[in-house]
Amino acid sequence: MALADEIQTTVATDSGVLSAFGLSSGYAPVYPVRPPASAAFPFVVWSLIASTPEDIHVGPAAIDSTLLQFSVLAQDYTTGAAIRKAIRATLDGKSLSGGEPVTIIAERDLTQPTIDAFNLILEAHVMRNALAT
Repeated sequence: MALADEIQTTVATDSGVLSAFGLSSGYAPVYPVRPPASAAFPFVVWSLIASTPEDIHVGPAAIDSTLLQFSVLAQDYTTGAAIRKAIRATLDGKSLSGGEPVTIIAERDLTQPTIDAFNLILEAHVMRNALAT
């Protein structure tokens, strides 16, 4: 499975994430890069921020260092924080696309005044096999 598909499926269908959204089954509102105009709060937007090949001394390696960002947008902080915590629990230490376990590297709390929402950010790093499909 491609990394993007694996991230989407892993986060949107995890029982802890679903529970944080108040859902018991189905698919959480998790969107790659940009939410649809119809998205209702709360929701998650995730992006691949950077993916850099990790070369070795004899040439290129099939390993990429990948940085991911998850933005949890919610109209109240408590809900956003619960969703971010659930995403962290889902991803921290999980191997994706044949790579090393995901490492959580940062959390930030922001506001988005133009849409009257909190933006709770989670950044994660994964070393993965760039050739994995």
